[in-house]
Amino acid sequence: MPQRITNNFAFSFNENYVVIFGGMLKKDEKFIPREEQKVYELQDRVHVLKTKNLTWKDLKPFPFKKKLGQVVYNNHGKFFCFVVESNKELPQLFVYDVRASFPQFNKYWEHYINQKQSMQ
Repeated sequence: MPQRITNNFAFSFNENYVVIFGGMLKKDEKFIPREEQKVYELQDRVHVLKTKNLTWKDLKPFPFKKKLGQVVYNNHGKFFCFVVESNKELPQLFVYDVRASFPQFNKYWEHYINQKQSMQ
């Protein structure tokens, strides 16, 4: 996994996968000008950890590099990401569809729905 520092959100849907959103990465100190105070940068990457063999998969990134205030899963393969804007009073909403960028999750989701419907 990339060296994440803070502000990341993790979700686990089953025992096989963990999805991790956002985060802040410490910049390489060799390339930071002395007068610059920001040593961390926001990340727009989304990663999935496969727990069986501990491998990481890099998913489709966010279309922005902004701080996530909160991430809520809607139980249908989509995440509601509330983006914190410095000049806005309320956070802006962005929807991230994990099923579109991670086909393994889509297979899991279809299996989960079929199981749920057969129990009813």
